[in-house]
Amino acid sequence: MGDWVYGCDVCQEVCPYTKAARPEPDPAFLPRSVENAYPSLRWLLRMTQDEFRATYAGTAVPRTKRRGLARNAAVALGNVGSADDVPYLADALRHHDEALVRGHAAWALGRLGGLVAQTALVRARTADDDPSVRAEADAMLEACG
Repeated sequence: MGDWVYGCDVCQEVCPYTKAARPEPDPAFLPRSVENAYPSLRWLLRMTQDEFRATYAGTAVPRTKRRGLARNAAVALGNVGSADDVPYLADALRHHDEALVRGHAAWALGRLGGLVAQTALVRARTADDDPSVRAEADAMLEACG
């Protein structure tokens, strides 16, 4: 997955039905802004439902839902992030409203490591109300040693 959070471009490239499409981009389908085409992974992780709706209304992105995009951002940060991203992942692990995202934030923290990441994982292991998040935090703590 690397740093990808959504795969429409790949789908377009491999879909046999798009072979007949015009090669130049249709202006109606161009991103509204650079931020829309290449959103910050940190922002995707913490965006609200209202921000998600406002940003992606009228596009294909709502098919993945806010939680799916935030989950993918957590995975991408775990794959390509740095110590600078740990506080954002720790915040998502503690406060995100979706257990799916919290669990993937735990995974990403385990990948990035460090004291702040371990502290967040220890807290989640005992305090999160979702058993899958607690299990992921526990697994990442075991993997980190």
